[in-house]
Amino acid sequence: MSAPESLPINLPPVVSAIESPTPGTVWHVGNGVTITFLGLADVFHVRLSFDAGQSFMQIGDVPGNPRPPQGYSLPYTVPNHLTTQALVRVDAINTVNGVQQRATRDSGLFTIAAHK
Repeated sequence: MSAPESLPINLPPVVSAIESPTPGTVWHVGNGVTITFLGLADVFHVRLSFDAGQSFMQIGDVPGNPRPPQGYSLPYTVPNHLTTQALVRVDAINTVNGVQQRATRDSGLFTIAAHK
């Protein structure tokens, strides 16, 4: 009797933590920052809000790995949009049998301030 074939494990997407930015962080216009997070997905969509999550702009996609959970990063230049209500959202996306699965995590509010 032969050994059974290994079957793929279709794990749901996860964003387990956003490590940067953290709530209360201050980003300065024009500075380079790195958005870092932990997760498990085929791809991650990273978005930025200036109004506490009422609307978002896409700032990048990060290719993922469906297992095991890993750390990811996305370099970004802070835009000239001053606010105390900034928020990063990371969406983890998997497609299994043609069906898209999604998990989302927000960073918590932080500030975008004038260039120092």
